[in-house]
Amino acid sequence: KRIFRSDQASLALLNDEGDVVTIRALTRHQGDDPFDVVVPVAGSVFERSIAEKRVIAWRDDEDDAVDTGNQAFMGYRSGITAPLSSGGDVLGTLNLASSDVSAFSLTEFTRITELGRIVGTALASLRAHSALKEAQRDAEAASAAKGAFLANVSHELRTLLNGVLGMAQLLEGTPLDAEQLELVATIKSSGQLLMRVISDVLDVSKVESGS
Repeated sequence: KRIFRSDQASLALLNDEGDVVTIRALTRHQGDDPFDVVVPVAGSVFERSIAEKRVIAWRDDEDDAVDTGNQAFMGYRSGITAPLSSGGDVLGTLNLASSDVSAFSLTEFTRITELGRIVGTALASLRAHSALKEAQRDAEAASAAKGAFLANVSHELRTLLNGVLGMAQLLEGTPLDAEQLELVATIKSSGQLLMRVISDVLDVSKVESGS
C-alpha cells in the first residue's frame, strides 16, 4: 500500500558547513536507479524547511512558488519537504515530489513530519555511533603509539643503565678504600632500583594497551 502519492522520494543531507545538501533520490519509474545531486542550500526550499524546522509545501502553479533546488525536482509539479530533526538539530530534509500538482494533502503533511523525526533520530544515532567508533580507533592508535614509545625508551635506558652497572661491577673489582667501595655500592643499588622502575613502567604500559 502506498503511504505517499509521490513519484520521487529523497533525502537531502547537510554538509558540515551547512551550505550544501547532497540529495539521494529514488523515483517510482521502473528501471530508474537512485541518483545523487549536490545542491546549494541558500534560497532553496531546503533552507526554509531547515531554518523554520517545519514542513514546506510547493506547487509550480503558485505565484510565490519557492526555489525547489534547481535540478533536484526538475519535471515535478508539487512536493513537500520536511526537516530531519533530532532534538534541536536538523540534519537535512526528507523530500517527496509528484508530477500531480494536487498530490499532497494535510494527511501527507502529518505523515512526513513524523517520518522526518524518525529518520532524523536514526541518522543522529548512526552518526553518534560512527563518531564513537572513530574515537575508539583513535584511542587505540594513541595507546599503541604510547606503548611503542615507552618500549623504545625503556630499551635505550636499559642499554645505558646496563653499561653503568657493568662499569660499577668492574670498578668494584679494583683496589678501593672503604669509602670508594661504599660509593660503588650506592651506584649499583641505585642503578638496580632504576632498572626495576623502568621495567614496572613498561609492564603498566603493556597492561593499558592490552598486550
